Amino acid sequence: EANVHVPYDKKIKQVLGNGKKGGLNVGAVLILPEGFEIAPADRIPEEISKKVGQLAFQPFNADKKNIIVVGPLPGKKYSDMV
Repeated sequence: EANVHVPYDKKIKQVLGNGKKGGLNVGAVLILPEGFEIAPADRIPEEISKKVGQLAFQPFNADKKNIIVVGPLPGKKYSDMV
């Protein structure tokens, strides 16, 4: 389990797809030791699945499965991620 806090000034806005200003999106890059990768969904305990929630994450690429990219996610809801 990895816990990530994304500190940023919540007053800062970004331009949204509709041209209006809105909250920032956040994300993270998790680098695991060589040979490690995220377990398949059926091997992740229910307790951890509940903590992770609906986070969008994926391996950086097929050759670097130990590098996990998380997001983009709305910072207002996901300034802390598990």
